[in-house]
Amino acid sequence: MIVTITPNPALDVTYHVPSLTPGSEHRVHHMYVRPGGKGINTAKVLSQLGQQTIATGFLGGGNGETMIRLLDEDHVPHSFVQAASSTRRTVSIIDPINGATLFNEPGEERTEREWDELIELLNGMQTPDLFTVNGSFPPNTSEATVRRLYRGLLATGAIVLVDTSHEPLRWAIEEGVHAVKPNQHELAELVSSDTEDVRISLARLLEHVQFVVASRGADGMIAQVRGGDAVEVPAAKFVVGNPTGAGDSVVASLARSIVRDGLEAAHQPDVLRTWVADAIALSAATVAAPVAGEFDEATYWELLGEQA
Repeated sequence: MIVTITPNPALDVTYHVPSLTPGSEHRVHHMYVRPGGKGINTAKVLSQLGQQTIATGFLGGGNGETMIRLLDEDHVPHSFVQAASSTRRTVSIIDPINGATLFNEPGEERTEREWDELIELLNGMQTPDLFTVNGSFPPNTSEATVRRLYRGLLATGAIVLVDTSHEPLRWAIEEGVHAVKPNQHELAELVSSDTEDVRISLARLLEHVQFVVASRGADGMIAQVRGGDAVEVPAAKFVVGNPTGAGDSVVASLARSIVRDGLEAAHQPDVLRTWVADAIALSAATVAAPVAGEFDEATYWELLGEQA
């Protein structure tokens, strides 16, 4: 069982337009409304892969009610804390020239009582194999609250995989979560250098966590487990589409691989290379899908064969 935690979910609205011109009126050719937020996207992909999962976090207001209905329609298991204020929205505008233009609302602050309810909910679950903590935290979430969440998850004995950014990512590393998935910019921010050799940066993070996977855009991904060798895998061929949610599919792939094989298996370079190749193929197949939280299965299998 994989439990995905989305502290700041969003109702995703995606518009496809023939062209995007600022200051002009646009006719939308296709519109999609989907439950979103990084952890929810990860849970949706895991469900599509046939992996047992539960999505959790905070949902509130009319947007939250819509997201519950859509998750039920997609047969994605979930257990959310009912928040007093409404869930935010994100808007993606997709056009052939610019790709995706994103508008992300910040979301509403969550009360200490709501955080208590979420932590109590997580502690009351039958211990899963793995927790993921995905995406941003609500505005004004305190350091103490974020660290309390991480410590509570670690205390369950489950593996904890974190995909967030800025200070919450730094706090996750300091708390010693098992695994993190920074991108190249987040990695540079963590080590306060954008010129340091990536392998040196990984070694510094591995002093605190057991497993790091860094996505590097066109340069593919590099991964390393503490005590093991770094493995680099090139990017998949360029796929046209909507990149929103591609990183969430990386988390889904990694979580599935860790649960299936065990984190210790990453010490075997061939196994680790297989994990990363799968993550790259699934990420690219997500770009090929019209909305985040889904992937194009034909593209996935095609790219996976090319990565082998």
